[in-house]
Amino acid sequence: LVLDSNDRVGIGTNSPSHKLEVREGDVHFENTSSSNTFVDAKGSSANAYFRAFSDSNSVWLYQGGTSSYLSAQSGSTLRINSGTTNLILSDDSGAVLSFSSGVANFTGRIAIQGTADEALQLKVTVDGPVYHSYYRGSTDRHAYVGFGSSGDVFSIANEESGGSVRILSGGSLALNIGSDQAAVFEGTVKSKGTLTIENSFPQIALTDNNHDDDWRIRNNNGHFEIYNETDNQMYFRA
Repeated sequence: LVLDSNDRVGIGTNSPSHKLEVREGDVHFENTSSSNTFVDAKGSSANAYFRAFSDSNSVWLYQGGTSSYLSAQSGSTLRINSGTTNLILSDDSGAVLSFSSGVANFTGRIAIQGTADEALQLKVTVDGPVYHSYYRGSTDRHAYVGFGSSGDVFSIANEESGGSVRILSGGSLALNIGSDQAAVFEGTVKSKGTLTIENSFPQIALTDNNHDDDWRIRNNNGHFEIYNETDNQMYFRA
């Protein structure tokens, strides 16, 4: 134990370069009373740091202004290892984990569990589209689910040439559209099975946007009809 002329204390060294320098040993704090034990680093005009470092890396736990930081040296990796227990992030303000910029990469499986109706929220800070994208590789986007663009459309898209979108269900209905909603198809609709229309007055409307005629194929109380809704006339052409 050395106290030099510059009021620096050295333990394990005769030439301390800091106010307190400990070499070749551990510093241990143990609370044996009912009161809390603190190790304080306080800054007034400058930040207060706890720092652990080696020749190639360093990590800081520090207070700056009204924010607290856990930071790794530029170019290195900050790893939080929780061992065999869960890593729990808790904050009464509601924002538990926030990424201000960059990309958050996860190499394992992500399980999201919510206690309310909303378990996952995707949000952008500008008035523009927001997408959940699927990539194969680092830069090649293959599909996305998103909301935005012209008309505020919710889109499910496969960007692969020749690809498709498949909707599967373990129940009897794979896709259920509410009775007060309409489905609009901008291309050709193909069915490899039976196309069933169930209604008290089922019909298929064939509307030509360039003309006034509105043709209907319908089941009218058990009678099959091909009917022109516009002028009540029937035409057969070969």
